[in-house]
Amino acid sequence: MIQLNQRCFCFVVEPAAANRVRMPSPWSLDEPMSPHELREMRDFFWNTAPKARRGRRVIWEALRDAAECRDLDVKQSLLDMHNIRLGNPDMTICIDGSGTRYKLPMYVLSDPTNLN
Repeated sequence: MIQLNQRCFCFVVEPAAANRVRMPSPWSLDEPMSPHELREMRDFFWNTAPKARRGRRVIWEALRDAAECRDLDVKQSLLDMHNIRLGNPDMTICIDGSGTRYKLPMYVLSDPTNLN
């Protein structure tokens, strides 16, 4: 919720409501794959992301921990502990304290509906 404070003409943002993580919506792959193939694809992303993309390694590690956690309260705690804001509540876009954006593919956030 955004409120306008008329005394100082500044915006006050309530971070708790704006930064709550939620599970991603159901999605499917173009072509089904095995759980083993999905795990390999996820491992490849997480192993290459800190080198191939912008951002800090410690944030990438926190994002991986949060993405792999199925408990929303623990996931939220991990994000809060590292000062990670959400561009999207499903974690597809995350922003660290310095303003660096991290884009996460759906396949690292949840299992597709057509996994075989």
